Amino acid sequence: MKHCDLVKDLLPLYAENLLSEESRSVVADHLASCPDCRAVMQKMDKDITVRADNDIAVMQRIRRRIRIEKIGIAAAVILFALILLWVLCITMVGTTSRMDYAAYNLAENVTVEEDDAGDLWLVLQNEATSADICMPTVRDSSGNHMGYNEGFSAADKEAYGFTLEHARIYDVIHITMMMPHPQKMLLFNKDDKPEIQEIFYYDADNDTEYVLWERN
Repeated sequence: MKHCDLVKDLLPLYAENLLSEESRSVVADHLASCPDCRAVMQKMDKDITVRADNDIAVMQRIRRRIRIEKIGIAAAVILFALILLWVLCITMVGTTSRMDYAAYNLAENVTVEEDDAGDLWLVLQNEATSADICMPTVRDSSGNHMGYNEGFSAADKEAYGFTLEHARIYDVIHITMMMPHPQKMLLFNKDDKPEIQEIFYYDADNDTEYVLWERN
């Protein structure tokens, strides 16, 4: 069975000696037995005249194309990395994480002060001022926390707590916002909530309370 169409497609490569040894052998065997393809090959030999300067020009074009492809691939990789970094930064800035009590020295930088009128103030200093959100909670007499424990009883509340959160990017690059002055936020007047006996910082990740104020 003849494969003239396939062989004719390979003849230009055969003429320029660009085929593998196996493919070249197949084409040579076919030419030996096929006068039609042999005639095409003979005509091709007459029409093709390759000069040395043409070979050089071809090689230059090939090298230039390879160089352009490498530059294009490098540019695509850099662009992808920049897009990924941009998405990551947007995600880290746009989402929050709970502030680690030890890492941000909250024992010294988060306090509750009581003024002469009985108002209770949350005071944030140094690393604690990077907080963007103050998530409140209430604890009942059984130790359950509102928003965290299903068994919480609103009718039996006895302590008020909160958890600070800041932009997640601070956890990655460890940037803290050092404000020149403490930040103060009014919580409530102790006489308005006589049932509240304590105010605490709640480490929700470890279910740990740090008492900041106790009723006398």
